[in-house]
Amino acid sequence: MLSLAEDWAEDFAAFPMPVMEQAVKVCRRSQDFFPTTHQMLDYCARARGELDRYQQRRALPAPDMTEAANLERGKRHCTAILARLGYRPAEAV
Repeated sequence: MLSLAEDWAEDFAAFPMPVMEQAVKVCRRSQDFFPTTHQMLDYCARARGELDRYQQRRALPAPDMTEAANLERGKRHCTAILARLGYRPAEAV
């Protein structure tokens, strides 16, 4: 059994943990038998594609926002992060 685990560790080393977790979840919910390595590699490839597309969508500005609106949104986001970290801007003089 250790040999099988070592083989799987080698086969799946290139996939980050979130991809593996998603692939296992999808496999577990769609099959009623233990998958082969080939099947799990397919699940991982699909999960990686979904994660990549999700991250790309999050990185892009909303298509309907002007540059000024996108900059303002970014400032509000950064201000909120700084506030959660306890930063309070100096009052204007």
